[in-house]
Amino acid sequence: MARASNDQSPTHVYQTPGAFVVKLTVTDKTGQTGVKSDNITVDGPTLVAALLPVSRSVVVGKPATAFVTVINAGHITAPAVGLKLDPTTGPGGAPLPAELMFQATDPSTNLVTGAPNALLDIAAGKSQSYLIAVTPTAPLPPTDVRFVIGGANTTRSARKVSGLNTLLLSASTEATPDIIAIAVTPDGNGILALPGTSGSSAFAVATANVGVGGPIRVSADTGAAGLPVGIVLCQTDPVSGQCTSSSASSVTTQIGPGATPTFAVFVTAAGAVPYDPELRRVFVRFTDAGGATRGATSVAVKTP
Repeated sequence: MARASNDQSPTHVYQTPGAFVVKLTVTDKTGQTGVKSDNITVDGPTLVAALLPVSRSVVVGKPATAFVTVINAGHITAPAVGLKLDPTTGPGGAPLPAELMFQATDPSTNLVTGAPNALLDIAAGKSQSYLIAVTPTAPLPPTDVRFVIGGANTTRSARKVSGLNTLLLSASTEATPDIIAIAVTPDGNGILALPGTSGSSAFAVATANVGVGGPIRVSADTGAAGLPVGIVLCQTDPVSGQCTSSSASSVTTQIGPGATPTFAVFVTAAGAVPYDPELRRVFVRFTDAGGATRGATSVAVKTP
Protein backbone atom coordinates (compact mmCIF):
# COMPACT_ATOMS: atom_id res chain seq x y z
CA MET A 1 0.00 0.00 0.00
CA ALA A 2 1.35 3.42 -0.98
CA ARG A 3 1.96 5.89 1.84
CA ALA A 4 2.43 9.65 1.50
CA SER A 5 3.85 12.31 3.80
CA ASN A 6 4.02 16.09 3.72
CA ASP A 7 6.68 16.25 6.44
CA GLN A 8 9.91 18.06 5.66
CA SER A 9 11.96 15.00 6.68
CA PRO A 10 9.63 12.00 6.55
CA THR A 11 10.59 8.55 7.85
CA HIS A 12 9.07 5.16 7.23
CA VAL A 13 9.77 1.76 8.77
CA TYR A 14 9.17 -1.17 6.42
CA GLN A 15 7.47 -4.03 8.25
CA THR A 16 8.24 -6.66 5.62
CA PRO A 17 11.33 -7.31 3.50
CA GLY A 18 11.22 -6.98 -0.27
CA ALA A 19 11.70 -4.60 -3.20
CA PHE A 20 10.01 -1.20 -3.05
CA VAL A 21 9.81 2.05 -5.04
CA VAL A 22 10.41 5.29 -3.13
CA LYS A 23 9.12 8.46 -4.79
CA LEU A 24 9.91 12.06 -3.81
CA THR A 25 7.73 14.84 -5.21
CA VAL A 26 8.76 18.48 -4.71
CA THR A 27 6.26 21.30 -5.29
CA ASP A 28 7.34 24.95 -5.33
CA LYS A 29 5.22 27.98 -4.46
CA THR A 30 4.04 28.36 -8.07
CA GLY A 31 2.71 24.81 -8.18
CA GLN A 32 5.48 23.40 -10.34
CA THR A 33 6.52 19.87 -9.37
CA GLY A 34 9.55 17.64 -9.74
CA VAL A 35 9.56 13.90 -9.13
CA LYS A 36 12.43 11.61 -8.22
CA SER A 37 11.97 7.88 -7.66
CA ASP A 38 14.32 5.10 -6.70
CA ASN A 39 14.18 1.35 -6.19
CA ILE A 40 15.26 -0.03 -2.82
CA THR A 41 15.57 -3.50 -1.32
CA VAL A 42 14.66 -4.00 2.33
CA ASP A 43 16.24 -6.89 4.21
CA GLY A 44 14.46 -8.71 7.00
CA PRO A 45 15.48 -8.51 10.66
CA THR A 46 19.09 -9.29 11.52
CA LEU A 47 19.47 -12.02 14.12
CA VAL A 48 22.58 -12.69 16.19
CA ALA A 49 23.08 -15.60 18.56
CA ALA A 50 25.37 -16.95 21.28
CA LEU A 51 25.54 -20.41 22.85
CA LEU A 52 26.78 -21.79 26.20
CA PRO A 53 28.44 -24.13 26.83
CA VAL A 54 30.15 -24.45 23.47
CA SER A 55 31.33 -28.05 23.90
CA ARG A 56 29.70 -31.30 25.06
CA SER A 57 30.73 -34.97 25.07
CA VAL A 58 27.91 -37.46 25.57
CA VAL A 59 26.99 -41.13 25.14
CA VAL A 60 25.15 -42.06 21.94
CA GLY A 61 21.40 -41.69 22.52
CA LYS A 62 21.82 -39.19 25.37
CA PRO A 63 21.05 -35.48 24.83
CA ALA A 64 23.76 -32.85 24.87
CA THR A 65 22.12 -29.71 26.26
CA ALA A 66 23.12 -26.06 25.98
CA PHE A 67 21.52 -22.62 26.13
CA VAL A 68 21.16 -20.30 23.14
CA THR A 69 20.29 -16.60 23.22
CA VAL A 70 18.94 -15.04 20.01
CA ILE A 71 18.86 -11.24 19.65
CA ASN A 72 16.80 -9.37 17.05
CA ALA A 73 19.12 -6.52 16.05
CA GLY A 74 16.69 -5.28 13.40
CA HIS A 75 13.98 -2.64 13.45
CA ILE A 76 10.92 -4.87 13.06
CA THR A 77 9.63 -8.01 14.72
CA ALA A 78 11.09 -11.33 13.60
CA PRO A 79 8.13 -13.78 13.65
CA ALA A 80 8.31 -17.56 14.05
CA VAL A 81 11.97 -17.79 15.08
CA GLY A 82 13.32 -21.31 15.52
CA LEU A 83 16.43 -23.45 15.26
CA LYS A 84 17.43 -26.27 12.92
CA LEU A 85 20.59 -28.28 12.39
CA ASP A 86 22.64 -27.06 9.44
CA PRO A 87 22.14 -29.85 6.86
CA THR A 88 25.89 -29.94 6.10
CA THR A 89 27.21 -29.79 9.67
CA GLY A 90 28.01 -33.48 10.03
CA PRO A 91 31.40 -35.08 9.34
CA GLY A 92 32.45 -34.60 5.73
CA GLY A 93 29.64 -32.12 5.11
CA ALA A 94 26.92 -34.74 5.57
CA PRO A 95 23.83 -34.33 7.76
CA LEU A 96 24.59 -34.73 11.46
CA PRO A 97 23.42 -38.11 12.84
CA ALA A 98 21.44 -36.49 15.61
CA GLU A 99 18.05 -35.09 16.56
CA LEU A 100 17.49 -31.52 17.73
CA MET A 101 14.92 -30.22 20.21
CA PHE A 102 14.66 -26.59 21.33
CA GLN A 103 12.44 -24.94 23.91
CA ALA A 104 12.11 -21.34 25.07
CA THR A 105 13.36 -20.50 28.55
CA ASP A 106 12.94 -17.76 31.12
CA PRO A 107 16.36 -16.03 31.03
CA SER A 108 16.14 -15.10 34.72
CA THR A 109 15.74 -18.72 35.86
CA ASN A 110 16.75 -20.84 32.81
CA LEU A 111 13.53 -22.79 33.34
CA VAL A 112 11.79 -23.94 30.15
CA THR A 113 8.53 -22.33 29.10
CA GLY A 114 6.05 -23.23 26.39
CA ALA A 115 6.14 -26.28 24.17
CA PRO A 116 9.15 -28.04 22.61
CA ASN A 117 10.08 -26.78 19.12
CA ALA A 118 7.57 -23.91 19.33
CA LEU A 119 8.35 -21.00 17.01
CA LEU A 120 8.32 -17.62 18.76
CA ASP A 121 8.23 -13.97 17.71
CA ILE A 122 11.15 -11.77 18.80
CA ALA A 123 10.42 -8.05 18.86
CA ALA A 124 12.91 -5.53 17.49
CA GLY A 125 15.76 -4.97 19.91
CA LYS A 126 14.68 -7.86 22.14
CA SER A 127 16.08 -11.34 22.78
CA GLN A 128 14.82 -14.84 23.40
CA SER A 129 16.66 -17.64 25.20
CA TYR A 130 16.29 -21.32 24.38
CA LEU A 131 17.35 -24.66 25.80
CA ILE A 132 18.59 -26.95 23.05
CA ALA A 133 19.09 -30.70 23.23
CA VAL A 134 21.11 -32.45 20.50
CA THR A 135 20.81 -36.24 20.75
CA PRO A 136 23.38 -38.17 18.66
CA THR A 137 22.12 -41.37 17.06
CA ALA A 138 25.60 -42.71 16.20
CA PRO A 139 29.19 -42.28 17.42
CA LEU A 140 30.56 -38.88 16.52
CA PRO A 141 34.10 -37.48 16.63
CA PRO A 142 34.41 -33.92 17.99
CA THR A 143 32.33 -31.99 15.43
CA ASP A 144 31.59 -28.26 15.31
CA VAL A 145 27.79 -28.37 15.02
CA ARG A 146 26.25 -25.37 13.24
CA PHE A 147 22.63 -24.27 13.57
CA VAL A 148 20.26 -22.46 11.23
CA ILE A 149 18.57 -19.78 13.35
CA GLY A 150 15.95 -17.71 11.55
CA GLY A 151 12.39 -16.44 11.40
CA ALA A 152 9.64 -16.19 8.82
CA ASN A 153 10.83 -12.80 7.52
CA THR A 154 14.59 -13.01 8.12
CA THR A 155 16.51 -12.83 4.86
CA ARG A 156 19.66 -14.03 6.63
CA SER A 157 19.81 -16.46 9.56
CA ALA A 158 22.10 -15.72 12.47
CA ARG A 159 25.70 -15.83 11.29
CA LYS A 160 27.50 -19.04 12.29
CA VAL A 161 30.63 -18.29 14.31
CA SER A 162 32.72 -21.20 15.59
CA GLY A 163 33.11 -21.11 19.36
CA LEU A 164 30.43 -18.47 19.76
CA ASN A 165 27.18 -20.01 18.51
CA THR A 166 28.28 -23.48 17.47
CA LEU A 167 28.46 -26.62 19.63
CA LEU A 168 31.57 -28.80 19.58
CA LEU A 169 29.86 -32.16 20.02
CA SER A 170 31.24 -35.69 20.38
CA ALA A 171 29.40 -38.94 21.05
CA SER A 172 30.78 -42.29 22.16
CA THR A 173 29.38 -45.69 23.06
CA GLU A 174 30.96 -45.33 26.51
CA ALA A 175 31.01 -42.36 28.86
CA THR A 176 33.91 -39.89 28.61
CA PRO A 177 34.86 -36.71 30.47
CA ASP A 178 32.39 -33.93 29.66
CA ILE A 179 33.78 -30.59 30.82
CA ILE A 180 31.34 -27.70 31.09
CA ALA A 181 33.51 -24.56 30.96
CA ILE A 182 32.54 -20.91 31.43
CA ALA A 183 34.97 -17.99 31.08
CA VAL A 184 34.62 -14.72 33.00
CA THR A 185 36.52 -11.52 32.07
CA PRO A 186 37.33 -8.71 34.54
CA ASP A 187 34.47 -6.54 33.22
CA GLY A 188 32.08 -9.49 33.04
CA ASN A 189 31.22 -8.73 29.41
CA GLY A 190 33.12 -11.55 27.70
CA ILE A 191 35.75 -9.13 26.29
CA LEU A 192 39.35 -9.19 27.52
CA ALA A 193 40.65 -5.63 27.09
CA LEU A 194 44.46 -5.52 27.02
CA PRO A 195 45.83 -2.13 28.19
CA GLY A 196 47.96 -1.24 25.20
CA THR A 197 49.92 -3.11 22.54
CA SER A 198 52.24 -4.62 25.17
CA GLY A 199 49.79 -4.79 28.07
CA SER A 200 48.57 -7.83 29.98
CA SER A 201 45.30 -8.96 31.48
CA ALA A 202 43.70 -12.18 32.65
CA PHE A 203 40.39 -14.01 32.81
CA ALA A 204 39.04 -16.87 34.89
CA VAL A 205 37.57 -20.18 33.79
CA ALA A 206 35.20 -22.22 35.94
CA THR A 207 34.47 -25.84 35.05
CA ALA A 208 32.32 -28.79 36.04
CA ASN A 209 32.92 -32.34 34.84
CA VAL A 210 29.52 -33.94 34.25
CA GLY A 211 31.11 -37.05 32.70
CA VAL A 212 33.58 -39.65 33.94
CA GLY A 213 36.95 -38.75 35.39
CA GLY A 214 40.27 -38.73 33.62
CA PRO A 215 43.47 -36.81 32.94
CA ILE A 216 42.72 -33.55 31.11
CA ARG A 217 45.14 -31.23 29.34
CA VAL A 218 44.09 -27.58 29.55
CA SER A 219 45.53 -25.22 26.93
CA ALA A 220 44.71 -21.88 25.30
CA ASP A 221 45.13 -20.51 21.78
CA THR A 222 43.73 -17.93 19.37
CA GLY A 223 42.29 -20.39 16.86
CA ALA A 224 42.88 -19.68 13.19
CA ALA A 225 43.37 -15.95 13.77
CA GLY A 226 47.06 -16.09 14.80
CA LEU A 227 46.87 -13.01 17.05
CA PRO A 228 49.99 -11.19 18.35
CA VAL A 229 49.53 -12.29 21.96
CA GLY A 230 51.28 -14.56 24.41
CA ILE A 231 49.19 -16.88 26.59
CA VAL A 232 49.93 -18.87 29.72
CA LEU A 233 47.57 -20.40 32.24
CA CYS A 234 47.46 -22.10 35.62
CA GLN A 235 45.06 -24.05 37.79
CA THR A 236 43.75 -21.94 40.68
CA ASP A 237 42.35 -22.24 44.16
CA PRO A 238 38.59 -21.79 43.63
CA VAL A 239 38.29 -19.69 46.82
CA SER A 240 41.32 -17.37 46.63
CA GLY A 241 41.86 -17.41 42.87
CA GLN A 242 45.60 -17.89 43.40
CA CYS A 243 47.56 -20.21 41.11
CA THR A 244 48.15 -23.69 42.52
CA SER A 245 50.31 -24.76 39.58
CA SER A 246 53.07 -23.10 37.59
CA SER A 247 51.93 -20.86 34.74
CA ALA A 248 52.62 -22.54 31.41
CA SER A 249 51.23 -22.94 27.91
CA SER A 250 49.26 -25.96 29.14
CA VAL A 251 48.36 -27.70 32.39
CA THR A 252 47.50 -31.40 32.77
CA THR A 253 45.36 -32.35 35.74
CA GLN A 254 43.12 -35.19 36.87
CA ILE A 255 39.49 -34.09 36.81
CA GLY A 256 37.18 -36.52 38.55
CA PRO A 257 33.44 -36.94 37.99
CA GLY A 258 31.62 -33.99 39.53
CA ALA A 259 34.88 -32.06 40.05
CA THR A 260 34.84 -28.28 39.58
CA PRO A 261 38.42 -27.07 39.05
CA THR A 262 39.14 -23.45 38.15
CA PHE A 263 41.84 -21.86 36.02
CA ALA A 264 43.34 -18.46 35.25
CA VAL A 265 44.45 -17.46 31.76
CA PHE A 266 47.04 -14.66 31.35
CA VAL A 267 47.24 -12.85 28.01
CA THR A 268 49.97 -10.38 26.98
CA ALA A 269 49.80 -8.32 23.79
CA ALA A 270 52.74 -8.18 21.37
CA GLY A 271 51.04 -5.78 18.98
CA ALA A 272 47.66 -4.28 18.14
CA VAL A 273 44.56 -6.46 18.30
CA PRO A 274 41.64 -4.56 16.69
CA TYR A 275 38.22 -5.29 18.12
CA ASP A 276 36.44 -8.05 16.23
CA PRO A 277 34.64 -10.39 18.65
CA GLU A 278 33.80 -12.92 15.94
CA LEU A 279 37.36 -13.48 14.74
CA ARG A 280 39.70 -12.33 17.51
CA ARG A 281 39.19 -14.63 20.46
CA VAL A 282 41.16 -16.62 23.01
CA PHE A 283 40.01 -20.25 23.23
CA VAL A 284 40.56 -22.51 26.24
CA ARG A 285 40.41 -26.20 25.37
CA PHE A 286 40.18 -29.31 27.53
CA THR A 287 41.47 -32.47 25.84
CA ASP A 288 41.61 -36.06 27.10
CA ALA A 289 44.52 -38.52 26.97
CA GLY A 290 43.60 -39.41 23.38
CA GLY A 291 43.62 -35.78 22.24
CA ALA A 292 39.82 -35.47 21.88
CA THR A 293 38.35 -32.16 22.99
CA ARG A 294 36.08 -32.69 26.00
CA GLY A 295 35.35 -29.05 26.81
CA ALA A 296 35.98 -25.52 25.55
CA THR A 297 35.21 -21.88 26.16
CA SER A 298 36.41 -18.54 24.78
CA VAL A 299 36.48 -14.76 25.21
CA ALA A 300 36.94 -11.90 22.77
CA VAL A 301 40.25 -10.03 23.05
CA LYS A 302 41.28 -6.53 21.99
CA THR A 303 43.75 -3.71 22.55
CA PRO A 304 42.66 -0.03 22.72
